[in-house]
Amino acid sequence: MLSSLSRWFRSTAPPCAPLTETARLLLREMEYADWAAIHGYRSDPEVTRYLGNPSPDTEWDTRGVVRSCLRRRLEQPRRFYGLVIVRRTDGEVIGDCELSLDHADEALLGFVLRRDTWGQGYATETARAVLELAFTRLGRTRVRAGCHPENAGSRRVLEKIGMQPDGVAERFPGAPAGIPVPVFAITREQWEG
Repeated sequence: MLSSLSRWFRSTAPPCAPLTETARLLLREMEYADWAAIHGYRSDPEVTRYLGNPSPDTEWDTRGVVRSCLRRRLEQPRRFYGLVIVRRTDGEVIGDCELSLDHADEALLGFVLRRDTWGQGYATETARAVLELAFTRLGRTRVRAGCHPENAGSRRVLEKIGMQPDGVAERFPGAPAGIPVPVFAITREQWEG
């Protein structure tokens, strides 16, 4: 049974235009209809093993993620952007990313991609585009991200986009509880340089 918010978005929300784009990707607001594509990768244990909930998502979990993004889109002031990553060549949703504006002039970046797209530069391309969005359009002065200590792929992405080690957090949004997480950060000045 759909919640009234889900029904409202399904019936009234026009398709979302991209918030930002790259040569190969469109990043747009998540829509309720995206839940099945998102569930395709969030139900993969290899994809979820380094996330806050390392268990693969059930359909209910995935629908909850989408509903939460839709609900947070209505907040004023806007503090959260849940975006899907769409490949231009075929229009497929290959991942999602989020930008949380919960800390003064800072933002928190997170991303998840479908396993069959790993190693093709999509995560780096996405992260660079989201940094640009954070610094140029949303006025952030600093962006942080954390990754599971064993997630070498995400660590490489954060380093490629110019983020520097910024300590270790005992608790970090999107990371598993009880595991100290390496944190990375970049300022607008570093990004512009």
